[in-house]
Amino acid sequence: MLEGVPERKRSAKFRTAIAIAWNGERVEVVEGIVEGIILENSSGNSGFGYDPIFFYPPAQKTFAEMTLKEKNQVSHRGKALLGARNILVEYLKRR
Repeated sequence: MLEGVPERKRSAKFRTAIAIAWNGERVEVVEGIVEGIILENSSGNSGFGYDPIFFYPPAQKTFAEMTLKEKNQVSHRGKALLGARNILVEYLKRR
């Protein structure tokens, strides 16, 4: 559907939000974001969904071309989960 659309107009962003609460009390919300470009043609065999057409410029690869370790270090889910982990660790330290 984006065939012929210039690259500068095919920017994309994945976003994950995680809310942490205990006993109905909201503690904090963390968000992970990763920005990239939607390619016209897919590349790579790993991942799922949009991974083969989501190009991540800093790595010069699509998410489908990355190893799981590489992807987890930069992905929106990985960033959000790391933020949630940090909140949980700090919360438990204060208890």
